[in-house]
Amino acid sequence: MNKAVSGQSGVRQVAKLAGVSVATVSRVFNQASTVRPDTRDKVMAAAKQLNYVPNSAARSLTMNRSYTIGIVIPTIDNSIFARFIDAIEQTLATRGYGLIVATCGFDRYSESHRVEELLKMGIEGLILSGAEHDEALLELIAARNLPLVCTSLFDAAYPWPTIGYDNYSMGKAITRHLLDHGHRQFHILSGPRDLIDRTRIRVQGILDGLHEAGVSDISISETELNFAAGCQAAKNILTPPLNFTALLCTSDVLAMGVLLEAPRLGIRVPQQLSVTGFDDQDWAAVSNPGLTSVHTPSRRMGDATARALMDNIEQNTAIASQLIDSHLVIRDSSGPAPSV
Repeated sequence: MNKAVSGQSGVRQVAKLAGVSVATVSRVFNQASTVRPDTRDKVMAAAKQLNYVPNSAARSLTMNRSYTIGIVIPTIDNSIFARFIDAIEQTLATRGYGLIVATCGFDRYSESHRVEELLKMGIEGLILSGAEHDEALLELIAARNLPLVCTSLFDAAYPWPTIGYDNYSMGKAITRHLLDHGHRQFHILSGPRDLIDRTRIRVQGILDGLHEAGVSDISISETELNFAAGCQAAKNILTPPLNFTALLCTSDVLAMGVLLEAPRLGIRVPQQLSVTGFDDQDWAAVSNPGLTSVHTPSRRMGDATARALMDNIEQNTAIASQLIDSHLVIRDSSGPAPSV
């Protein structure tokens, strides 16, 4: 295997093999828009042949830039965030950017602290989850003139650009699916609504959909967002005789906890109880039974977010809020309401 080369001598080797100047090689790896596509292709081919690795630290010092984006998310335990981060990193890499990830656990104070740490690292753009953040933090971001995108929800009226889903409409859509199957007794299992705006919006969509249909037999419970919490919630609420026929979970991780616990409690899904989730995580299609859920394309959201930030940084293109279309995926965990 050829050893990777870098540094000024490596640049000269690439330039010689490609038949261009050292300055042209530098422009290619600094993402300059003035380089012709055919020239760029020759340089990249030569670099690949020589196993050349650009010195990113030297580039940052030369350009007085970090080529890094920061993201603060609640957790990396949830695979929906893993897919989101992976898409962001892949898109950033196409233009030579890197990603620094921090977690805050749904805590605004922790989120502010993590952002301050990222700012010290010289990030050029920032990604946050949701649209509820400490006001002092937003003022700091504005004072730094730092590009910011708030993700996982869409709100065209929000002062900062949002790229994400219409959680309210999809809450209504999954409710309509159950109403169309004759359900009139509902329980909503959600994460903490006071901490997570996306969860609160989903619940509101569900409630409005039920109220508009004239349904008043509704109960709600909240728990932490993890499998164990979903299992414990199932033990708490699935006590016979059941007083509801449909259980709407605002997250797949809660729904999976319910699907794991229901058989232990002797409850058949969907014959006795229809269960739905939200996010359509990878395992939703192979759970037993398959989980009816709202598909939220996190990879598409990650790609759109990364491109919007890079275009703003490089071309001063305004970041526009973007609605990422989501849709309902119907599987075997939901069905007709059981006859009385």
